[in-house]
Amino acid sequence: MADLPTRADLFRVGRTAALGVANVSIPAAEFDREGSNANLILALTAVMGEEVVRESALAMRDLFLGTAEDTGLDTLVFDRFSEVRKPAARALGTILYTRATAAAGAGIISTGAQIKSGGGVIVETTADANFGATALTVSTSARALLSGEDGNVPSTTDGTTWTYITQPFDASITISNPATFAGGANQEEDRDFVRRIQNYLPTIRRGIQEAIEFGAASVPGVDTAQAIEVTTGGVPAANVELFVIDPLGESNALLLQLVRNNLLEYRALGIPVIVKGGTTVLQAISLTVTFNAGVDTLSAVQLVKATIADQVNELQVDQLLNTDLIIAAARSVPGLSKVTLISPAGDVTPSTGQAIRTNAALVKVNGA
Repeated sequence: MADLPTRADLFRVGRTAALGVANVSIPAAEFDREGSNANLILALTAVMGEEVVRESALAMRDLFLGTAEDTGLDTLVFDRFSEVRKPAARALGTILYTRATAAAGAGIISTGAQIKSGGGVIVETTADANFGATALTVSTSARALLSGEDGNVPSTTDGTTWTYITQPFDASITISNPATFAGGANQEEDRDFVRRIQNYLPTIRRGIQEAIEFGAASVPGVDTAQAIEVTTGGVPAANVELFVIDPLGESNALLLQLVRNNLLEYRALGIPVIVKGGTTVLQAISLTVTFNAGVDTLSAVQLVKATIADQVNELQVDQLLNTDLIIAAARSVPGLSKVTLISPAGDVTPSTGQAIRTNAALVKVNGA
């Protein structure tokens, strides 16, 4: 917008044009006197012109993937690629109902029954839990009531507790979730949407690696996907392993099934794609920095930590963590004169199916 004409620029252009009209007897000072008729007419015209300039700039901005934003980006992508932004997704998981005795006999906990985690996440069942007359344990599928990453409830073994909202037929039944809920995701942000769409054109050739990964990453709740061709003695073995994780680095059977369903439009016919849950490995990072004079060092340190974590957490499954990425992320923060990476001492290669992640607490700057 800095190179586009402002209201003041438009006013000056209008003033010059008006003074250049033949037989106009309005003095130049009258155009500059606030509140005069001539001044008001030019000022109102300049305001309207500025709005036209603004709308034109927004329209031009939304013509390109690199600059389009929000609904303008949605319109551009759908028009050119027939693809849409991934909506917020609800976390999926499995609930295990357990009772010590079968004294209450047979009963059903119906679809839609709600429970609440100790962290305040409400979950509803998506299938009936049928207790036979002697059954002590029954599992059922469930999903978070609301979309978003907050619905990815940790497993009971990680400390999650549950209470009933919808009371069961047997008050002695307890609740647990053996595995973490996964697949909960916020609406796809502009930068993630653009990155995904930029990988779209190669996928027109269905069945190739890029197409399989794109098909998996298009599932709401999937953050990254990595396809690996299985080989025997160096020769392709006619099947593919695909590792996927959600935004928090988790996965479960329900999320993997959604991916399998979506891959019917992307994988080669007759070539099985074995979908597996990826895992995350946390990486500690340590570096020293020096600052330019006058820099708010506390704010700069926090920004360094956040920037490094943001860059590392964009790595795909099986993607190498290059030390140059860490250094470049730190150097992108204004006010630093020198950056020295202490740890890791070299590039970090994840094991198969792993995605390297970090967070601000794991990033140490000048020892803190």
